[in-house]
Amino acid sequence: MAIRTVRAAFCRTAKANSLAKHLKALGIVPSGCSFQMVALGPFFPEQETLRRHRRCRDQIAAVEARVAERLKARGFAVLGNTTTRKTCAPKLLRLADDFVAERFPKRRKT
Repeated sequence: MAIRTVRAAFCRTAKANSLAKHLKALGIVPSGCSFQMVALGPFFPEQETLRRHRRCRDQIAAVEARVAERLKARGFAVLGNTTTRKTCAPKLLRLADDFVAERFPKRRKT
């Protein structure tokens, strides 16, 4: 897995730029930001039916919520809605826990 530091470049006319919207809501100027992108997955192959896709999507929602929960517990700010009632296999939750533990050390409280 590669971790890259990226300089934020936002288009003023982009209709669906949710990262910029979240930053602006917090009073942060998006063009003045840099951030690291990390990825966990893929977990499932491409699904051939919408029904199968939705089952996989729902499990990934649970993994995303778990990663957000673990990041917050380590002192990181998490943007966006990261709650869900969806569930997934315990194995996937362990992957999420290990991912956060290995890459994000606990931050000191200030």
